[in-house]
Amino acid sequence: MVLYIVLLPAAGLLQLQDVKKTCCEFLESQLHPVNCLGIRAFADMHACTDLLNKANTYLTVSRGVT
Repeated sequence: MVLYIVLLPAAGLLQLQDVKKTCCEFLESQLHPVNCLGIRAFADMHACTDLLNKANTYLTVSRGVT
């Protein structure tokens, strides 16, 4: 997972949208109660709106919030 955390900002800077999308998809697949807040913050910091929305949804569902 560390590779994706390093690669995603570089892909954003270099405007490599396919690489950025792949990184976000991988991080989405790794969402877990232990890391969802960190992934959410990371997605917000790097303007990954789809990943941010998925992390928000994950938080809502995993905590049973309606």
